[in-house]
Amino acid sequence: MFARTGPTEFEIKTVGGAGILYREFETDFPSGNCATWHWRVDKAAPPTDLGIKGQDDRSAAIHFWFPSQQTGWFNRLKDSVHRTVNGVPFSGKSLTYVWGGDAPLGTKIVNPFLEKDGVIFTLRTSIHTENNDWQRERVDLADDFMSAFGYAPPQPVYVAISADSDDTETSTLSYIKDLELTPHCD
Repeated sequence: MFARTGPTEFEIKTVGGAGILYREFETDFPSGNCATWHWRVDKAAPPTDLGIKGQDDRSAAIHFWFPSQQTGWFNRLKDSVHRTVNGVPFSGKSLTYVWGGDAPLGTKIVNPFLEKDGVIFTLRTSIHTENNDWQRERVDLADDFMSAFGYAPPQPVYVAISADSDDTETSTLSYIKDLELTPHCD
């Protein structure tokens, strides 16, 4: 992801489980507000309500995590505890773009696990598998962050990909490739 050595394709498969893979942005990576990628779903999670814990399965998701506006020892402690308990770093704010759920396309949902700090954007639903074709996405992180939280975003510090099928105890198969961050969404 964001590798300078060439394009990468990730296969994401769940069998009644959930998982997340994250990476911290490199400090020398150029800043950007526009994210683009291609993704494909070969086996979709059934439609679920992404706004309810325990009903939030999705075929694929891409997450951008932004630093907290608050700094200091308390946030470092919070991050340490969060990493230990959840296996991922604490994020100040989170934008999640999903292929899954049952909400209409373009719906903005409060993340049930990060009620004040996370928003989910439905780009494609579980019924939009597009005959296993690659679909290109382009999102404006700055606009979406402003819409979600009411202020201009800092640069994201982490990017993550995930899938989730533990609530429906089903299996999913999806792919993500060509994930890129650029300065502007032209």
